Amino acid sequence: MHAASSHSCDVHVGSGKTSLCNEFAANGFRILDENFLDMPAHSLHPQSLFMETKWVCSWFDRVLQLSQKPHAERQVYFADRSPFSAVFYAAHGNLLEPVIRSQMDEVSKFAEIEFVTLHINVERELLWRRIQRRLQDEPERIRYMEHKRSKMEDCLAFYNVFPWDLHVVNDTRSLPLLADQIVSMVARQSNTMRLYLENLVHSKDCGMDTDSDCDSETTLSCDESPLKAKLTSVEDFTPIPMCLELLPQHYDEDDDEIPASKSIATFGEGEKAPMVPHVLVIPTHKRPLFPGVVLPMTITNPDVTKALAALRESGQKYVGVFLKKQGGKIGAASKDEMGFTGMESQKDEDLVTDLSGIHHVGSYARIDNLINFENNSAAQLLLVGQRRITIDDVHDSGTIPLRVTISPVENPAFDKSNQMIKAYSNEIVATLREIVKMNPLFKEHMQYYSQRIDIHNPYILADFAASVRRALGRCCMLTSRCQVTTGDGEELQSVLEELDCENRLKKALELLTKEMELSRVQQSIKEQVEEKRQYLLMEQLKTIKKELGLEKDDKEAMLTKFRQRLDNFKIPPNPDTP
Repeated sequence: MHAASSHSCDVHVGSGKTSLCNEFAANGFRILDENFLDMPAHSLHPQSLFMETKWVCSWFDRVLQLSQKPHAERQVYFADRSPFSAVFYAAHGNLLEPVIRSQMDEVSKFAEIEFVTLHINVERELLWRRIQRRLQDEPERIRYMEHKRSKMEDCLAFYNVFPWDLHVVNDTRSLPLLADQIVSMVARQSNTMRLYLENLVHSKDCGMDTDSDCDSETTLSCDESPLKAKLTSVEDFTPIPMCLELLPQHYDEDDDEIPASKSIATFGEGEKAPMVPHVLVIPTHKRPLFPGVVLPMTITNPDVTKALAALRESGQKYVGVFLKKQGGKIGAASKDEMGFTGMESQKDEDLVTDLSGIHHVGSYARIDNLINFENNSAAQLLLVGQRRITIDDVHDSGTIPLRVTISPVENPAFDKSNQMIKAYSNEIVATLREIVKMNPLFKEHMQYYSQRIDIHNPYILADFAASVRRALGRCCMLTSRCQVTTGDGEELQSVLEELDCENRLKKALELLTKEMELSRVQQSIKEQVEEKRQYLLMEQLKTIKKELGLEKDDKEAMLTKFRQRLDNFKIPPNPDTP
């Protein structure tokens, strides 16, 4: 638990989370702190797996209790500690991450509580000074090894790569400015926050009494609210209602000053994902992974599964994903039981020992989920492409599988007035609309993801058009895009490697046009098959009716008619013939 600190509106750079929570409370938000959990007399070490698990359960229980209060409708809470912190602090805490995520999903579904995790990054030296002062006030923290700088570095390594929802750099002189920035970021992602701010401004009173979780009752008038100006930039999204979680850096109580030349910056997703200098190489065999796309994979090579397990244990969640070249060899061929060398097996296809067999431009991907089977015999993982990267060199040639040093590939600036870029962009949008008309199953996905990408950014639009797999008959697993094209892997790799904005749009449009033509052919074939199906069904129906005596064809009806007429005449059995 953290000691409370005094709060001032003139707090300088690197404000601690206690001061920040006080700022939120002064603006009418409610605070969910750690103090509701009293350690019993029989407590184990506070950072033991048992106590951290108990704390996590109590955290969710507290949130559920608050959601039942009369005032809870459309309320926003800032929590000064996330349950995910237990993943780092507890022994074998990695076991808790999937459990916590499942708990959040369950609570969101059944209690309609929305969770947003926010990581506030603090400059290292500033953080270390805070820790030293804190140890002077709370020397018992030495038992948690907080007096060692390595403890802080381990903490930073974990927090900086953990997949939080939002990230912000705490390097502004103004505490209210930092609070406003956080609120604006959350409002763009959370409909609950947006509705709260709208009610705050448009309600007649515009004041709100805080409950017992806050230190004091505060009211806020419309004119005094520093959040009012932020409402004009809040966009309309539609998640579920109510609770928000804030996770700043762990050590951040006091206030210090660092140069104010820097500005608030967000990172964590896409181009702003935290970069690590070297990554494990994961190959794909059919198509490259584009930024923003989710790729489920099954790994069967034991060396790779062990390396992935080691990454998880270290808290590192990023890998490099690169497309295998056509006919390229990426690993040694396997041997059969007699010792003869044969073709690459499935296990060998997961292991990269030779960089000449893969393309050197790929995607920097985050591991969102990893499940290891018994004895690391196989692993299932879910990768989320973040940004383009290129291989610089082998990090350590003696390791298996290979690790490589990487550099980010930046999108160069483009001329916004370039008419060709505008024309290609408009044609891509028009082509996507045509595909939607021909494939109704794709319409829902297109509507959903088109609201979450910036179609005015031609680089993102090109990736959207080229990268994604067609959504025919099944859902697409994407974060910001739906897969449309079925382009050849090498053609898609060409789009991935293309840096020129106009050329990337052109290549993406060519793939998208092929997809549209393919969809037209499929639609035509479908219509022809349907026509033949209708004809066959009608013929079958006629035959069935005929056999049941319910219907006769024209010839049969004519014969029946003449037989009935002949019955009225007496015809001799052996008529004379001339």
